[in-house]
Amino acid sequence: MRAYPIAIILLSLALLAAALEAEPKTIGSASITAELEWDVGFADRLPGEVTVQAFALAEEPYQHVESIDCNRVCSKETDQFGNSVLKFTFSPASSTEFMKATARLSVGYEKGFREALSGEGDKFLLETKYVKITEEIKTKAEAVAGGGTDFEKAVKLAEWAHNNLKYEGLGYRDVILDSSQAYAVRSGKCSEFSHLLIAMLRSIGIPAKFTAGFVFSGSEWGPHAWAEALVDGKWVPADPTFNEFGLLGAGHIKFAEGADQDGIKEQISTKGAGVAASTLSLKRNAAITFVSRGNFSQPISLSLEANNGTVGEGSLETVRAHVKNLGGETAVPLSINMPQEVKIASDRDRLIYLGQGGEETVEWNVVFPAKLEEGSIYNYTVEVTTIGKKAVAYITAKKGGASNLQESLEIKDLRSTQSDQSVTLFVVLKNSGSVAIPSVALSASLAGAEEHRTFSLAAGEEKELQLVFQKPDGTAAEGVIKVTVNGKELAQPFVINLIQQQPEPERAFISLALGGNEIKLSLEQALFIAGTAIVLIAFLAILFHKPKKPHETG
Repeated sequence: MRAYPIAIILLSLALLAAALEAEPKTIGSASITAELEWDVGFADRLPGEVTVQAFALAEEPYQHVESIDCNRVCSKETDQFGNSVLKFTFSPASSTEFMKATARLSVGYEKGFREALSGEGDKFLLETKYVKITEEIKTKAEAVAGGGTDFEKAVKLAEWAHNNLKYEGLGYRDVILDSSQAYAVRSGKCSEFSHLLIAMLRSIGIPAKFTAGFVFSGSEWGPHAWAEALVDGKWVPADPTFNEFGLLGAGHIKFAEGADQDGIKEQISTKGAGVAASTLSLKRNAAITFVSRGNFSQPISLSLEANNGTVGEGSLETVRAHVKNLGGETAVPLSINMPQEVKIASDRDRLIYLGQGGEETVEWNVVFPAKLEEGSIYNYTVEVTTIGKKAVAYITAKKGGASNLQESLEIKDLRSTQSDQSVTLFVVLKNSGSVAIPSVALSASLAGAEEHRTFSLAAGEEKELQLVFQKPDGTAAEGVIKVTVNGKELAQPFVINLIQQQPEPERAFISLALGGNEIKLSLEQALFIAGTAIVLIAFLAILFHKPKKPHETG
């Protein structure tokens, strides 16, 4: 018998791991040094005095500021939201002046969260500039949150925001979107993720606030935003960008909070020389370093189950993670990583609620490459991470191995936008199976009108379709989405709350008879003419007024 040489190919995540200084979710506690600097730029003239009010660092049960030193005289104050503010007052001597504060702090979210004051949550239930609570957002929040405690609902909403918005990268947008805009476009940076989560929480009666700070992404520090939800009487942090709730990584440093991002502003004022504060520039810089780092102590067990046989080309396999909570109530983030040639057909990141002693099995469907080289054996690394833990398994594949080929189609998302004349439906379909679907028939009906589309989907492909309908009359309209593949039909009914254009109020008119002709004037025009006449009469009275001469005395 002739022996054939077999090439062993190990496909792992070693390069990815090497690129990261530290996985953020493994940092349970940290000692940190933060150097905060504010640069003030002056235009043509220097004012006699400048006052800068800048955010320092928050004091929380999970974040303790051990020391903070300023490079020039400063005082510490508190604003309306309880934020710690550093106040610098000085007389500038050059076109650029800078203030610096060096802080040493310890962070660890396992230490617990601040209890809310009586009635504190009421002001965090309202709409604001960037937190808009639309009917669409409220309906989606109710559907996602379902039943259970406020803790469970908040966890589900944080996971939904993480998995349904496209992340545009670290930092803030030049133009901030409000929650309704973020919901419509399904993308944004951390501020959009946070504003949308806050809107969804408030829409179902859970008070929520906006938090600003810095975050360690795994390789660098940058400005960041997240939320806090009032559950069980405490303000619990929720980061929809990082898919965390409660136990955030200790690479989260908080410096301020507010009703939304518009409420978090550093201020500058001037005195003397007629220099307006609006002509000055204020820039914030930060240099943050870890002094030491520790792991989470949260008692969670994690194990991984994967196919221990040899799979073939295009095979659809299920990876299972078994998670058990050995401590109190918590939320556990889970992320799966595999080499890029393996498609992860399910949501890569999950956030699951676990009560005290609770356990759950989480599944991911993964699709292996459709083409494998003859004579080669591939060992694919499967890695699942959570707070402070990681589980690894390996799946072997080769050409001619056992292939599990399946069709699997899902309606992943359905949303709508409205104008005065039309309603646009956005339907997101995903082929989460291992084989291409050459023909997908989609039909959508809304208040009796219908739209149809036919298209194909590759294995693992996700596609968004837009369907435009004439806007029906009334306050609500029912519809249904139907997807047909190989004679099998998937249907999803829906209801849209319609926003009708408000009619303009009738304008009041005054009729005047002039030279036998009737002239119609609006109330606004009549008031303007009357006001102008009064001013003119007063002016003429002053102009032609002749004061009496005083009587002469002899």
